Parts: sequence; structure tokens; C-alpha cells
Amino acid sequence: MEKNLADEINEGEALYLLSLTDKNGVLEAAVSVGYHAETDENTLDGESSAVLKSILEGADIVLPDYCTAFRIAFENPIAYQVTDESYTAFDDNQKIESGRLFAKLTKSSYLKFISDTTFTESFVKSFQHYRVCTVEKILDVISENEPKIEKIKNGW
Repeated sequence: MEKNLADEINEGEALYLLSLTDKNGVLEAAVSVGYHAETDENTLDGESSAVLKSILEGADIVLPDYCTAFRIAFENPIAYQVTDESYTAFDDNQKIESGRLFAKLTKSSYLKFISDTTFTESFVKSFQHYRVCTVEKILDVISENEPKIEKIKNGW
């Protein structure tokens, strides 16, 4: 089974938001996938290697020039919000259908809020909640259409 681009995004350890634009009815998020740095354990003696490994396990995720970047485009989104991850509350009512860093939710407080406070259900048969979890920012998007994802920079 061929892996899709959403799966590629979700294989990363973190996402970095490179840009976010809302222009001509299209909301675009450019993200880059970050990974923990790797070390070659064969180049160090056993004791040094263990010390270095313990330091790197707690180290920040790196975003080298060779990481893969993606553009996620939502055409005519119904609503969206950007929240600083420090202020994001866990939603006990949410149900995630798929994904981790780029997730599709079938139930959430935000989806209910949009249903309760807008006329969306009068005009649109069905709509979904998508979440892009990046370092520092959480992007929640309510959309009738699936986003278009394209790879804009190949890594590795």
C-alpha cells in the first residue's frame, strides 16, 4: 500500500510552521517535518556514546536544511483558529479519526462550537475538523473539503 503525504507528515517527530497565509479563499500552511538528531554510535567508545545518547534524548528536535517541507491548502475553509500551544486545552470530547501531527477529527469542541454558532449546517452537508500541530502553534480548520497536500521540498 502506497503511503500518502499525510502519513509522511505524521511520521515526523514534530512540525514547524514555516508560513500561514489566507489569500483568495485558500488557507495555506507550509510546514517542515523535524526529527531528533542522530549519532553514529560506532564513532565513540561505549561510555561516551551512552552519555551522548542520554544528552540527545532530551535535546530539542532539529530542523536541518534537508528536512521535508509540505504545503497544506484548504480551499474556502469554513472557519479556522490558530492557538499558541502553551494555551491549548485538552479536549476530552474529541475523537481523532486519523493522524497525530496532521489529524482529522470526527468530534471536537471546536467542531461543535462552529455547528452551534454558525449557519454552516444549513448550507453544507458535511464538514470536517482538521488539526495541524506544530511547535508553538496549533492550527484548527473546519472545512467542507479535504485539504490538498503537496511536497514542496524533498528531504534526505
